[in-house]
Amino acid sequence: MSDEAVERLILMPRRALRARASRLSSRAARVLEKLDDWTGLHDTLATARGVRCRVLDSIRGDGAKLIEVARADVPAMRAALPELDLVPLVYYMPALAPRPTAVGPPSNAVVAAAAAAIRLTILDSATNRPVSGATVAAFTDFSALAGRNGVSDEDGVVQLEFDAAFVAIERLYVYPPVAGYWGHFRRDLTLADGLQIALQPIDLRWTDSLRHFYKAGGATVGEGVTVGLIDGGVGPHPDLDCEGDADNGSGHGTHVAGIIAARGTPPAGVRGLAPGVKLRSYRVFGTPLGLAANFSIAKAIDTAVLEDKCDLINLSFILDRKRFGGAKRARRYSSGRRIADCRHRE
Repeated sequence: MSDEAVERLILMPRRALRARASRLSSRAARVLEKLDDWTGLHDTLATARGVRCRVLDSIRGDGAKLIEVARADVPAMRAALPELDLVPLVYYMPALAPRPTAVGPPSNAVVAAAAAAIRLTILDSATNRPVSGATVAAFTDFSALAGRNGVSDEDGVVQLEFDAAFVAIERLYVYPPVAGYWGHFRRDLTLADGLQIALQPIDLRWTDSLRHFYKAGGATVGEGVTVGLIDGGVGPHPDLDCEGDADNGSGHGTHVAGIIAARGTPPAGVRGLAPGVKLRSYRVFGTPLGLAANFSIAKAIDTAVLEDKCDLINLSFILDRKRFGGAKRARRYSSGRRIADCRHRE
């Protein structure tokens, strides 16, 4: 099968991840179990009722299979396996607060060799020391996302290339590094060379919304409960006790884990909602900017429920509509049936 003609799909029972939970015929269940023997044999094609496919991964013997099949053979496979669904891969990204950035130059910009370099300096408001790794987004026209972006260097300096020494800015955002500072926002200012922006360090003694509504959880709150965190991995972090996959470098999974079960105390740390729970981490986002497919998420859920006996599972991500085009397209592709559901039914 050539790469151009191959489709990656999930072959699965219609109502569950596994045949035993979906009232499938024994014949259909045997198809899934037979294909399980071919999992990972990437150089060998399996046969499912006369249709050849490559089995890339499996969720248990009678469970969903991630397969490669020739695009031209998809209708034949659907006809041969009416008890099973063929559904597309759908991709997700971590749920993050929006961080607008400019995608183009100002609408009235003139491309010139001698553009004006406007330098900003990002400082720590408490120590006046430079802050590196802060992202600056300066919008001349926010509705069109026109403007310039930059990242502060080790001296805290950000250089933005505009076509004038003084620029009217509709919105200025400063996004801090991964941890340590609050962000910064201004409206309607004139940007000029030499501007200094001070970022306020985060004070962990501050009563945030979690502490306001739920107070600080006692050390034993949540004892006896196992929480599975399906994300980008967790830690290592001194305020967290978590088994499983480490953080991929984005900090997102570790942040979510801290909300759930951090065991620190201010001013050096924070206390989570239920510090006594047992945390388990399942990394489905391999890299900080990576995506996670519904099959990988479903497999992590299956492991968390059946093998690790998690009582609760946390998933903090959203559909990547740019990659797949949204849920409507997925439903059309799956012949009006449904997208592969990540929830485990047993």
